[in-house]
Amino acid sequence: MLRHSFAAAAFLFGLGAALPAALAQDAAVDASPKTLGDPDAPVTLIEFASMSCPHCAAFHSQRLPEIKEAFIDTGMVKLEFRDFPLNGAAVFGGALAHCAAPDRYFGWLDLIFETQREWATAAFGMTGESWSAFLETGCPRGEWPEIWEKLAELGGKGGMSERRVGECLCDVDLQNALLRSRAEAIAEYDIDHTPSFVLDGRRLDGPPTDRELERAVAARAE
Repeated sequence: MLRHSFAAAAFLFGLGAALPAALAQDAAVDASPKTLGDPDAPVTLIEFASMSCPHCAAFHSQRLPEIKEAFIDTGMVKLEFRDFPLNGAAVFGGALAHCAAPDRYFGWLDLIFETQREWATAAFGMTGESWSAFLETGCPRGEWPEIWEKLAELGGKGGMSERRVGECLCDVDLQNALLRSRAEAIAEYDIDHTPSFVLDGRRLDGPPTDRELERAVAARAE
């Protein structure tokens, strides 16, 4: 529980601050960035997103399919997805996605964003001390049954048993890894909102346009 309280402190109060030594260690669970497209594609587009962010959900349903068809499926660009949780709901939503098999990760991502209004709404009214309590419980089942039920229902839609959902949501190492992903994004790219994008090392003002992607591809071909 002490290890988890460190994570809660980093999440609530350490925006941009260095992580405690306990969080600097490698997590036992793989919550590393996941890649969509050819790993050897010449151009890398990094997306920083929060599972509870409506704008992130809109990007995944509206803009990403266009990018995928024109640039990712053609082998020119690969998308690297990195977690940037904005609240406790996003931490647990991210944990659920990472518990899926690697080849099903982006399918789970789609499901999580498509159903965001259903499962994330249960946590929208929680702020301040209630967020701290939410994170420090480690497992939301006892203290936050509504959130637990919504995520368990979502897991069932994707073929996960309630037991498997519980293992994911109660995995403190995984939760810490997702919080670490946020801290690293702040330190490396000064990310402060979601969704945010970095195209071949350059931070963008918003989702990439076709022109920006075309220029990045052309620059790699020179």
